[in-house]
Amino acid sequence: MAEKTRKKKRKGSLLKPFLIILVVLMLLLLAANAFAGTTISGIGNALTGYVEKLSSGNGYPYDISSENLKNVYPSDSNIILLTDVYARTLSPGAKMKLNVQHNYSAPVVDANGSRFIIYDRDSKHYRIVNGKTISDQMEAEGNILTCDMAGNGSFAIASRSEQTASTFTVYDRKFNEVFKWNSSSDHIIDVALTDNGKYVAVAALGAEKGEVYSKVLIFNVKSSEALGEFKFSGTAVADLHFTSRGYLYITGDNMFTIIDKNKSEIKSQETFEAGALKFISVGENGETAVMFSKYGSDNTGTVKYYSYKGEESYSFDSQSSIYGVAAGKNKFAVYYGDEIIVYNSEGQEKDRKNSTADYDKLFYAGSELYLCRTGRIDTFSSLEDSSDS
Repeated sequence: MAEKTRKKKRKGSLLKPFLIILVVLMLLLLAANAFAGTTISGIGNALTGYVEKLSSGNGYPYDISSENLKNVYPSDSNIILLTDVYARTLSPGAKMKLNVQHNYSAPVVDANGSRFIIYDRDSKHYRIVNGKTISDQMEAEGNILTCDMAGNGSFAIASRSEQTASTFTVYDRKFNEVFKWNSSSDHIIDVALTDNGKYVAVAALGAEKGEVYSKVLIFNVKSSEALGEFKFSGTAVADLHFTSRGYLYITGDNMFTIIDKNKSEIKSQETFEAGALKFISVGENGETAVMFSKYGSDNTGTVKYYSYKGEESYSFDSQSSIYGVAAGKNKFAVYYGDEIIVYNSEGQEKDRKNSTADYDKLFYAGSELYLCRTGRIDTFSSLEDSSDS
């Protein structure tokens, strides 16, 4: 009996400081909400990420040498590992939270918060994951081209069609069809939903007189009439996404365009050389980091950071070789090969770390910067400081 009492006391002594830390963190986050526009959902995500980082898990670096990894994606403060047999969600402490089996030959994931869609580009098949709820396997109209998941659980699926060149459909979180659009001749290359699922944008690629063009249309899902339609001659759109403030960011191989919140006018546009786009990274609120090469160089050029507020926050020309960029909230990271530097939204250096590995991809999930290489996933916080070398 005395031993049980000692165990209870010991457990209580461990819980007290933990609860105090949580209370302090909540107060800090509430203060941030009052002064910096942090959302209530953002507070919840930050708290969840903090708790999960303290929970069991082997932490990072994370060894994936024995797995046939296809890609890695951010999902709130978690990450999703996509292999040839499963999509696995890992916490900030590298604890497995979810494991979704699949038999897709060309699997792809699109995530938004804790929700994601996993689909097969070689077939009609897809599944929806909502937290820990996993749907049955479902079928699109034809082989799937691309998908997008909204923050409220709505999702859009673009596919090939027997009647038209391509088509896309928007469904609500209960799998009810709420919008459909057919492209008679152009081929859909990307779709994007606003967080609330009320607006959808589609990019389609076509050709006329031997020149490629991209066409972008924006709809309210309650109407078949486009709010805005934009044509970009000589451009192949590479990415289409809405920010949390409702701006549409269009990234092409030679341009970056921002569509205003009214969904019908171009707010700003910058053009580059043909095929100049080298890297693009999108943060959880839609903030974007891009790198466009200059004068035919593969690794040097212009780096730009766009906030989720629909504005260019910072831009610089780099004479050093760049091998990747990552966008986070009010910050971005640049991978220079032998080191990684983190900047704030105004371009001021905030941190730098040595890099001795060859990374294929870097991205932010929550506040952590993840670095992916063959056989392993590192985090920025686990790397050696440049000042220590």
